[in-house]
Amino acid sequence: MNSRLTVKQINGDCQEILRCFYIDSEFLDPIDEIIEKIAKNTKEPISSPFGVYRDDDIVSFFTLESSNPNVQMIDDFVGSYWLDSFFITKHYRGRGLAKTIFLEIINNVKVYFPHATSLNLTVNFRNKIAKKIYQDCGVLDTGMIYRGGPAGPQHIYSISI
Repeated sequence: MNSRLTVKQINGDCQEILRCFYIDSEFLDPIDEIIEKIAKNTKEPISSPFGVYRDDDIVSFFTLESSNPNVQMIDDFVGSYWLDSFFITKHYRGRGLAKTIFLEIINNVKVYFPHATSLNLTVNFRNKIAKKIYQDCGVLDTGMIYRGGPAGPQHIYSISI
């Protein structure tokens, strides 16, 4: 378990990778919605899929988007990217890796998007574990609230990168 985590952009169809995940969280979009969103990747916002790997084993999946049409307030900032659909495979959940994985994501945003200045995300009001992890990583609550998601109201968090 000591091998390094690596973030890699997923090129091409990521359906097979996503089908390996079993999402049992009330806070995440169903896999089919994520696949459809990535397939419609022809217009803004561009949704780039990524995997976090330990050796050849996928540990986590997420997308980075150049804007979030649901939250216009923050998109006025040039270089703002959104983390979306972030989850960890069932095999790696509960091993204390979430903070390490998230820090690896932050460290890699500029690798793939050199002009990026901030990383934004939404986190469900009820998801206390995720809120603590993000805050422990230096992500700040903007004080803004997104109320449009099917899982209920969400805090809007941001970190300068």
